[in-house]
Amino acid sequence: MLFYFLGLTTVFTQPKAIEIEYKRNDDNSVDFTYIKHKPGSFQVVMTFSQLSNCRQGKYSAIIKAKTGRLLRLKPIDPEQPINFAYSTRTGRGTPNPKIDPELKYLLPFATGKTVSVDESTQLRAQYFKAKANASWKAFHFNLPEAETVYAIRKGIVVEIKDGQKHEVSNNISYTSKLNEVLIEHKDGTYGRYSGFARGSITVKLGQMVYPRTQLGKLTQFNERDYRLYLMVYYLTQNIEDYKKQSLQSEDTHGYVDPWFVTEKGVVKLQDDHQYTVQLNEEVILQEFSRREKKRYKKDPVSFQ
Repeated sequence: MLFYFLGLTTVFTQPKAIEIEYKRNDDNSVDFTYIKHKPGSFQVVMTFSQLSNCRQGKYSAIIKAKTGRLLRLKPIDPEQPINFAYSTRTGRGTPNPKIDPELKYLLPFATGKTVSVDESTQLRAQYFKAKANASWKAFHFNLPEAETVYAIRKGIVVEIKDGQKHEVSNNISYTSKLNEVLIEHKDGTYGRYSGFARGSITVKLGQMVYPRTQLGKLTQFNERDYRLYLMVYYLTQNIEDYKKQSLQSEDTHGYVDPWFVTEKGVVKLQDDHQYTVQLNEEVILQEFSRREKKRYKKDPVSFQ
């Protein structure tokens, strides 16, 4: 079996991903505002190393909008200014989100397509002596041709990696050099799709995608297969608790074992099995807003 190195680590924002500014008001209060330059949800933690004339402690929040106010410092003595010094930590995602374990997903290929599925091994535990994650679940789909990949669930595209040219070889045991699309779902989980041909990804950062939205085409993995790696996961660690990670570090993510719509019914995928892609309109619409449902009834093709 060939392995894919699923190198998930807690992702912290690059410089300028989130800008935080403050403004002193006439009443001696201080407003902190932010501008978010990347799509998706982010954790923000502000720690005040110095603070006088104010009782504010450490502040943390999950921000989703592009701009907004974080907090307002109010003076104990309104006649005196607030003096402060602070630092911030920011990182993508919502830790320990509330997840519906019965939510249903569509398989990520064209209707009627039969695909082979294998479970992917967590190489951090197997080869790098990291503590095994009890919730680990990830899959890879093997296909004989460069098939189109579709979204399995509604969400927002928050990361795209599209610069890798994969070298076809039967000697690969694992690789992290794959083109990927990362989609954030409404409940705070992420769907990571890996294995696209360079230049084939058809979605954009910040785009809302729906079940059956085309994401891109697969690249050839080895001399036999075109391969998609797929996982649904979420963060389990607050950024306040973050420590620099290595391949030996304990995994700080939780993983979802989804229910998929197949010709066998709604099932959890089994290792070394084949499944045929089926559509289910109830599943397609399960996370649609009322307005989206009206649009879908008029023009379902526009959601692909």
